[in-house]
Amino acid sequence: MSTDETKMTRAYRILVAFDDSTHARRALEQAVALAEGRGARLTLLTVVHEPPIVPSAVVVPMVSLDELAAEAKAALEQAAASVPDEIPVETVVLTGDSADEIIRRAEEDGADLIAIGTRGHGDAASLVIGSVSHEVIRRSPVPVLVVHDTV
Repeated sequence: MSTDETKMTRAYRILVAFDDSTHARRALEQAVALAEGRGARLTLLTVVHEPPIVPSAVVVPMVSLDELAAEAKAALEQAAASVPDEIPVETVVLTGDSADEIIRRAEEDGADLIAIGTRGHGDAASLVIGSVSHEVIRRSPVPVLVVHDTV
């Protein structure tokens, strides 16, 4: 069976990059709207990073990677609970570079679409700040739905 035939016989897959921000919640809403009535399934993905260590004269308690992952998982579960029951949803927490992990997971899952939110800084700002959404758009092997936060 060809790749195109395989895609036609399986459920449409939408990977939603989720960081519990307003713009990520809007991306989830749009992904749900696309999934409804289409037999699509969602994967909600959060990527956590090792907290940077900043030299300082003040001692600040460090948050462990495990604590960050647990918080991310709780936020994902809450987001998944907002998805209508007829839409299958999976939650995934990964560690690493956000854009790298989003792209890798989309490839591994055979995602048909990536939905990602953005604060809407625009192209000029993304050159300076290295926006995750900009990097995902640039490298994605599948279409990317970019959802801007409301103004």
